[in-house]
Amino acid sequence: MFFMKSLLIIVFYAVVIYAVNFYLIDLESLIFRQILEQGDLDIPEHVLLEGLDQLKYWSKFSLLFSVLIFVVKAFLVAALLYSGLFFANYHHNQPLSRLFNVAVYAESILVIAVLIKIMVISSGDFSYDAFMKYYPLSAISFFDYSTLHQIFVYPLQLVNAFELAYIVLLIYFLKEEVEIPFLRSSRIVVTSYGMGMFCWVILVMFFTLNMM
Repeated sequence: MFFMKSLLIIVFYAVVIYAVNFYLIDLESLIFRQILEQGDLDIPEHVLLEGLDQLKYWSKFSLLFSVLIFVVKAFLVAALLYSGLFFANYHHNQPLSRLFNVAVYAESILVIAVLIKIMVISSGDFSYDAFMKYYPLSAISFFDYSTLHQIFVYPLQLVNAFELAYIVLLIYFLKEEVEIPFLRSSRIVVTSYGMGMFCWVILVMFFTLNMM
């Protein structure tokens, strides 16, 4: 019952993001603005048009991709929280579905961050590259996108006020679901989710460096 409720919440998240993005973001304008900023590019017109057509085609499935990403992320976060509960000896009678709910509820603040990003991009003069790198209230805002090394983009995006709020929500909802003290919940989230995020950032940086 509660698991189905969380899945419905995930679908709601994905639908809201898809609808707002569909009505506010003009992908073609972002890409053409990117081309103008880079000057003359040795790209045939037919290749460019084919690329845009491919982008439009796959964008039709963005709603499905969003749901899958939300589900996978929630399961991974739930697994991290369970590992924290296990080592703290609070894992007894704690099904993974309850921790899945915790992750889904906390995700609401990151959905708000995405909506803010879309609204800011739609009202500004952004290129496609700036659209991909911008994240509201993040450390990357203090740097020049054009000179920033690609390997530092994701870590700087991750250092933001919404991620901090997300961690606070994880602590709160874990406390409520498992019925443990706030301080104990804080330690479990910081050690389990924090270590997981650290490993994930290192992995992303490694793949970014090897794909350049």
